[in-house]
Amino acid sequence: MTNLTLKVEGMSCQHCVKTVKEALLSNTGVNKVDVILEDNKAFVEYDNDKVSKDVLIKAVNDSGYKASE
Repeated sequence: MTNLTLKVEGMSCQHCVKTVKEALLSNTGVNKVDVILEDNKAFVEYDNDKVSKDVLIKAVNDSGYKASE
């Protein structure tokens, strides 16, 4: 498993947290996601053989937020 910490811009409430979490978990290979609103961060544990970090960043961006490493 690989761990990734993403900075997520644009979150302002628990609904945002849920949206980001669901966007990340919708990818095959994602094992665990923790999204911390106060820190504007998402912590992702994933299988690098099944999904890339670029795909995960795109999933967050496509859900309406801006993700970066």
